[in-house]
This record gives sequence, C-alpha cells and structure tokens, in this order.
Amino acid sequence: MARSGLAAQDDERYIGGRLDAEPVYQSESFPESPAIHVAVLPDVDPTAFRWVRIGAEEEGVPCREAMGQEDPVAAAYAAAQESRLGVGVAAGQGRVFLHEAHMPAERPVWEFSLAGDLRQACRLAGCNAGRMVKRMPLRFEQESVLHTREEMPGAGGRAALPEIPASRPAISEAQLDAAELAAIVVRIVRSLQGRGIV
Repeated sequence: MARSGLAAQDDERYIGGRLDAEPVYQSESFPESPAIHVAVLPDVDPTAFRWVRIGAEEEGVPCREAMGQEDPVAAAYAAAQESRLGVGVAAGQGRVFLHEAHMPAERPVWEFSLAGDLRQACRLAGCNAGRMVKRMPLRFEQESVLHTREEMPGAGGRAALPEIPASRPAISEAQLDAAELAAIVVRIVRSLQGRGIV
C-alpha cells in the first residue's frame, strides 16, 4: 500500500527509529528566558557563579552568566538592567553585590563580604536574589552592613559605634558590651526603616 506524500516525508525524517534532528533545550531555544544575571569579575574565583546559581535555584529562580565590568557595583547594575527579572548579582573586589533594575546605579540593594567563606556568601546572595524576584523577605545570615561616613552614628554628634565582624563565634548576651549591643540595635532599626516597617 502506497503512503501519501506527507507520510512518506515523515518516514524520511526517521533514520533507524530516531529523529534526524537533535533535541533543542530551553537554554538554547530561549536565550532571553527570565533569569537572574550574574557577573563574576576576573579577580574572583570563577566558582562564585556556581554558588550564586545554587542559592537562586534553591528559591526556584534560574541564573545566567553576564558580562562583567571592572567595577562590581556597575556590573551588578548592568546585570539587573539586562535581566528580564530586573535582578542582577556581581562578585568582585572582595564583595558580592545584589542589584535591582529600579535602584540608582550607585546604590546596590545588598552587599556581602567574600572575605570569609566564598561559597556561603555567594549562595546567600543567590538566595536573596531569588527571594527578591519572588518578593519575599531577604535572609540576613552573615549580614555585613557597611556604612558611609554620613550614615555613621558619629556623624550626627553621637558617639561612633564599633564595627562588629560579620562572622564571629556564637556568644551569650551577657558577653556583649554595651557598645556592641547598641551597634546591633542600630543596624536592626536601620534595616527595618529601610523596609518601611519602623
């Protein structure tokens, strides 16, 4: 029995029971699919991208590598501008920055120090990038808040508070001196004010 013209063409596409075309994966078929863009500058271990991606994928949000610039803040901003999700991450100069497309270019949303554990800092940055996309509260483990001179409590006539290291062993409240406790309270209040809670 002779087959119709279309059926014969379909038979020609099959060679030994398989298609003659290779499967097309999502990353190849949709290069502009929504993803967090991540730039890793040359001065940072290239595995930083892998750890940012792990953190973001824990929140169910994919990542894609982006081109980096010399300035990590500018690279994070450019990554956020390129991302369809409006969120970008960049690692460089000992820090990892999280940026959002609607923020001013010079004001990243969050920054983490890479001085301690690179894997943990990058994973936390990726996790927070994913949470930002999903509009969930950010995680504050290993929080490292840097203040400019204008933001420091000493600039307004009050006594300057000591810096607290980002990673330190767990201590009881009785071991904190008054200045360290005041520094922690100021950071918590500023964080809540930044979110419009206080």
